[in-house]
Amino acid sequence: MRFEHALNKADLRDGANKAELARQILYIIARRRPTQARAAELLGIDQPKVSALTRGKLSGFSMERLFHFLNALGRDVQITIKPKPQSWQQAHLKVTAACFFWWRFWGFLRNIFYVLA
Repeated sequence: MRFEHALNKADLRDGANKAELARQILYIIARRRPTQARAAELLGIDQPKVSALTRGKLSGFSMERLFHFLNALGRDVQITIKPKPQSWQQAHLKVTAACFFWWRFWGFLRNIFYVLA
């Protein structure tokens, strides 16, 4: 029973990481404002798969495939392996995006300068 519980927790973490990758992909695509057909062409997939991605249907996408989508959109994907903190019982997989924060921060600064000008 405990193994199943741990497996379910791992599945939830993987799902959260895939969701974050998909969120970043959709954010990058949305900034370009393409049609779904053009987005499919950029990612090298067909339009129904883009539709599935936008609806959060991620079961058909591996994390590696999502990494390739980010590469196709001109983003580097860096995987860092480091020791877990001693306070953690188990090591984790975590997806973070540097560009998302900076894009939002840049937009915030741009709005401030626009108001001041």
